[in-house]
Amino acid sequence: MLVTHSRKCESEERPTGKMDVKGSSSITDLVDSVYIIFRNKAREKLLDHMQELNLDYTELEEKQQKLYNSGGAYLKLVKNRISGTEKDFKLYFNQKYNLFTEREGQTIRSYVEAPLRSVSNG
Repeated sequence: MLVTHSRKCESEERPTGKMDVKGSSSITDLVDSVYIIFRNKAREKLLDHMQELNLDYTELEEKQQKLYNSGGAYLKLVKNRISGTEKDFKLYFNQKYNLFTEREGQTIRSYVEAPLRSVSNG
């Protein structure tokens, strides 16, 4: 796996594509798959604005509602030599657990039920 950065674009609110990978074009030419992670800063600004003004979803304009319903981030498969299918995965950031989920407000399952206890030899 190789991780690269994207070129600077005119706006951080526009998703990047495989042609925006920083460096030589051979980076994307040689690999089988290219994934792009995009953080939806426009949605973050809207959520902050809603919290500041204590706004409800129903009080938003149609354009704002569309932005609200978009993902908090996207994992985009923009090149796939294996199956040829390109796909976008909508993600939502859970601040409490510091991770992304597939659905906003998704319940996080803990795989560790209780803290491990040390075993004493006495």
